[in-house]
Amino acid sequence: MNSHILLVDDSVTIRRYARSILEGLKENYRITEREDGAAALGWLSSLIPREFPDLIIIDRNMPKMTGDESVRIIKSDEEWRSIPVLFLTAQAQNSHVGNDEFLLGADAYVCKPFEPAELTAVVRRLIPMNDVESCLLYTSPSPRDATLSPMPSS
Repeated sequence: MNSHILLVDDSVTIRRYARSILEGLKENYRITEREDGAAALGWLSSLIPREFPDLIIIDRNMPKMTGDESVRIIKSDEEWRSIPVLFLTAQAQNSHVGNDEFLLGADAYVCKPFEPAELTAVVRRLIPMNDVESCLLYTSPSPRDATLSPMPSS
């Protein structure tokens, strides 16, 4: 099953740009768009946990409800707090970028304007591996283990 991303930005241009980048990748991400934090939280509220997105990409400055307000609510909710959040921001100043107060509980940020490779790298880092990959990673014996195992005698 393809990973699902909730993309929240009041700019249709930014949403289209990010969608075109993400849908063009080999992962074939499914994208749901919302135009502000209030619409995003309303949509999240309508879901059951297994339907939650694998990542939320959210702009910091939007009408109705900002990304800052939305992230505070998401990260304080028992069911939503484990969803990774990526801030899109045009507000980055060197003195603020990366500190906890700037991130407000978000897991990462990308400054606008952003390059496709930058968005792609951060998204790939934040979205967990699918079940098949994680199962293979944690259950496959390593070649080292195979050399340590005694061979059955004939």
